[in-house]
Amino acid sequence: MPVAASAIYFLNLRGDVLINRLYRDDVGGNMVDAFRIHIMQTKELGTCPVRQIGGCSFLYMRISNVYIVIVVSSNANVACAFKFVAEAVVLFKSYFGGAFDEDAIRNNFVLIYELLDGKITNMLGTCYQPDSETQVLSIQFEWNGILKSVSTVLVGVSPEFEIALYTLCFFAGEEDNHVQLGPYFVNIKCYRLGRDKIGSAFPIAEN
Repeated sequence: MPVAASAIYFLNLRGDVLINRLYRDDVGGNMVDAFRIHIMQTKELGTCPVRQIGGCSFLYMRISNVYIVIVVSSNANVACAFKFVAEAVVLFKSYFGGAFDEDAIRNNFVLIYELLDGKITNMLGTCYQPDSETQVLSIQFEWNGILKSVSTVLVGVSPEFEIALYTLCFFAGEEDNHVQLGPYFVNIKCYRLGRDKIGSAFPIAEN
């Protein structure tokens, strides 16, 4: 059952926003200020992980030195929300080498946005859920008020597969490497750093 979240925030212990994603327009962008003022500054973080402020519910959990805060404006399935957080952290750790803390988030913010918009957003009930066979998604996200260009993420593949794919295209191919992954046609873009180092490698979905 989806959580129907309006927003999700990743905060450090000082209350600074590391990453946030607004999914609905039924909450203001300053809702994180309400969390800081009414929960963090009043030292009530350890009393109850669910609080209602100004008609919105804040569901939060601390993982390492990071608070994950889900904001909902309607009735929420609290069990689903915390299940989502737990499963999302497991997914993040699988990509971050087992770590999930403030440094891991800062170092992997683009990947986190891709995961939130591609692989696990459907758990929040905020977007179209691809069927179980979908393995390539085109996504777009906003960073610091700037709408980034459309990018592509591979869904349901292991990090080892992606690394092997990019490495093979880098050593055996060119800057543009048109490959077929199952039913999908993808351009593996490889940029070099010098002559023998990978500067960047990523997939681009092709029609």
